[in-house]
Amino acid sequence: MSLRLTPQNLGLANRVFDSLDAFVSDELVLRDGIHGLFAYAHRPFDDRSAAIGIVPESDDPTREITACREVGAPLIVIAGKQNWQLWRQPAVGAPQRIHPYTLKTRDVENYFVREKARLNPHAIFRAKTWDRATGARQIDFVDAGYLPVIEKEAGAKLRHCFEEMVRAIMDGCGWKKTPEDIKDARWLLRCGFYLLSAKLFHERGHDHGGIPGFRQLDWGDVPNLFDRVARHYDKRDPTPPRIATNQRLSALRAAADIARRGPHFPHLSAETLGALYEEALLDKETRKRLNIYRTPTYLVDYMVAKVSKWVEELDPQKCRVFEPACGHAPFLSGALRLISDILPSAIARDEEKRHEILRKNLHGCDRDTFALDIARLSLTLADIPKGNGWVLEGGDMYRGDRIQKGVEAASVVFCNPPFKDELAATLLRRTVASLQPGGIFGFVLPVNELTGAPCAAIRRQLLEECEIREISVFPDSMFDFASVETGIILGRKLPTKKKRVSGTILFRRVREGKKDAFAEGYDSSWQERVTPDWLGSQNSGRFIVPELGALWAAVAHLPRLGDMVAGQGFSHRSNFPKSELESETERKGWVEGFSGLEGDPQTHGLPKTLWFNLEDAKILRSRAGRRRGVPQVVMNYAPVDRDAWRIKAFIDDVGRPATSRFLLFRPRSPRVSLNVLWALCNSPFANAYAYAQASKRDITVGIMRNMRVPDFASLDLGPLNTAAETYLAAARAFSADQSKTVAKKSARRVSNKKTAREDPRQVALSLPGMPTADEITAKRERLRALHWRVDAEVMKLYALPPERERELLDFFGKVPRVGVPFVQENGNEGYIPQDFRDVQTLDEYLRITDEWDATNAQRHNLLDREYVGTISREQSTLLEKLQRLLMLRQRRFAPMSFDRIDALLARMEEAKPRRAK
Repeated sequence: MSLRLTPQNLGLANRVFDSLDAFVSDELVLRDGIHGLFAYAHRPFDDRSAAIGIVPESDDPTREITACREVGAPLIVIAGKQNWQLWRQPAVGAPQRIHPYTLKTRDVENYFVREKARLNPHAIFRAKTWDRATGARQIDFVDAGYLPVIEKEAGAKLRHCFEEMVRAIMDGCGWKKTPEDIKDARWLLRCGFYLLSAKLFHERGHDHGGIPGFRQLDWGDVPNLFDRVARHYDKRDPTPPRIATNQRLSALRAAADIARRGPHFPHLSAETLGALYEEALLDKETRKRLNIYRTPTYLVDYMVAKVSKWVEELDPQKCRVFEPACGHAPFLSGALRLISDILPSAIARDEEKRHEILRKNLHGCDRDTFALDIARLSLTLADIPKGNGWVLEGGDMYRGDRIQKGVEAASVVFCNPPFKDELAATLLRRTVASLQPGGIFGFVLPVNELTGAPCAAIRRQLLEECEIREISVFPDSMFDFASVETGIILGRKLPTKKKRVSGTILFRRVREGKKDAFAEGYDSSWQERVTPDWLGSQNSGRFIVPELGALWAAVAHLPRLGDMVAGQGFSHRSNFPKSELESETERKGWVEGFSGLEGDPQTHGLPKTLWFNLEDAKILRSRAGRRRGVPQVVMNYAPVDRDAWRIKAFIDDVGRPATSRFLLFRPRSPRVSLNVLWALCNSPFANAYAYAQASKRDITVGIMRNMRVPDFASLDLGPLNTAAETYLAAARAFSADQSKTVAKKSARRVSNKKTAREDPRQVALSLPGMPTADEITAKRERLRALHWRVDAEVMKLYALPPERERELLDFFGKVPRVGVPFVQENGNEGYIPQDFRDVQTLDEYLRITDEWDATNAQRHNLLDREYVGTISREQSTLLEKLQRLLMLRQRRFAPMSFDRIDALLARMEEAKPRRAK
């Protein structure tokens, strides 16, 4: 049974959509025979451009609204005889009515005219896609998470259908897994996409005007299907996949039948198709062999949104977009959306003119012919009902002047180049050199290009000749199937006569834990605005801005760690068998040293040792790692954790060799003990510095040498040395006790098994003399307090402004600390509870908590001296500080009103005898 709009409501719906200047499809037939009329922001009519749906009234409105879900319109109107109701589609959960809940039929047209700014399909489309990135005010009925969920659902159905097709081809060809031969692997995927193309064109009722169309298909005639798709992709030189054997033809027919019977995708966006290119049925090794990676749709949307205001300033009919290394052309698809949305209405509604403008102004190139097939399919889906004709060139774009010519002719350049073999740096260099004044750009780059020396000159050129709008850096997991930290640069080239731009650059950092938040709502972990001059001078031309900028500025006057970082460890030559280079057991002439952090060692111990062959012929680079007999601190070269606690430093008072997995620190002054250097490396300051300054892969020698340190020559290092010595002794004793306990338990288990065999009634339930769980917890708490005292002494040496020290301590929040036998988090709060702002330094917090007994004893001693009149001026000043600590403790553990505190202070003042002169 079908449910349709009445003629009156159909006419009213058309008038409403006319008033909104909307694109309107024919009535769509949804699930359960429900007919609806939908308004779109522009062509193509898909789940991205869908804005408003109007469907007939029934006894259960949620049924019609749910049926509209896959269309992608966030606003659904239920049209009844007397009233219309407005509903919103949330990302998850049931549909929700929105205000006004009911409109009288006679008031409908006036309401939509009055609310045109909010209900305009263009405004709704931007709220779905780009407004999340630009920070524009969100339309109340548009759930920012709705479109990603819809595309994810459609993508899952599409991927399942495609994988069934590919499995059918593999089964028919006798392949148990993706073929090792790269030609067979490409043939397999290309055939799958050709069949998928035929299916999608058929479901859109696609006809190419003169080319045999896709309205009527014989799914059993696979060669004919392939020929039609190939002619669509390239009318002049169609090259369909070759079907070499009857076995392969039979396999393809089975896959074609799956395509015919599979789910329909009439609302599928080209962006959803792009996800399939990377995700479908490929293991990591196959993806690597075929070099198949993609730019996530949310990142494309973000970059397009961020430069959209600049693009809107251009003539949309002459806005030429170039995407080198385009792959499946995600940026061209995004640019097509943007240009479609800003074209004058008369041109946007003229299919021929719109297609001609888009075809003329969207250009791409890539050496991967399979990726270009996907690009053509994506662009064609985004330009239905027009046929192919896109300028997508194959071949090696790095040869000759192809990049230069493409960039010179472009108004906008978007690019996510290959990251290997310095190709990204080459493309960036050629693009910046060839970009015309006013040219807009958006680059996706490996982080190395934002910080490393090879691209330093290009970065200087960008700062001098371009207006940079934003630099953002993402974790290595941002790309689903790649493992490299990534950044983006968005900007435009200045007019020739204008050098240097005033204003600021937005820098955003998305850390590992914020990846999903960025994908869903573009939330960053941290952001800051900086000037081009600051980047070029104070930041040494690096395009990564470290977190905690005020902290690093506060210590900029301090000396650097410098040559106390002796260097990185040694590297063996790779052309020798491993057995000739290292051994688990001692060998004659070989030397014991450190290889890595296997076994998760704690910082009061040592890393595991191996025996190394250190003959000159076996060594590739010695660096600082072959030297023996010099006491040192050894520290991990690669971060031990992705979060803020990423350093493990160990005291090696023997001076063993170490591989390149370590950095080696050797004091240059007898005043700086190994304990002091160990405490410094494991401190919150050093960990925050490495987190902010280094990449996720390496903590380099250069980074650590540049770390600011207290002026060791003029400071008393005794308290820090003592605190470190006390903690290390306690931690080593604790570990020794734990080892003895483990050994006793193991021995008792063996004994219990023997006793149980002899007489099951004789099994002991516990071991006498073993520490209880509460005793172990208490020991761990003491170790935490001792290590915090070490950290506090390091902070005292830095003498930071109190607000900067608190900022540093808060930076570690709930982050678990590595390499220690205790739990760092103080009630899941880090060092100091967030709601206790009266204390700014770790020293003060320790004195009113873990060290209160000693603090209070000192306070009482000074009170006694004051009472008898023997207190000195210095002691009197100290007493005032201790009395303040008493008040802080009261506020923390027994909060009093300000009136009670003032009264207490007054009584204390009255009780004071005359102080000693």
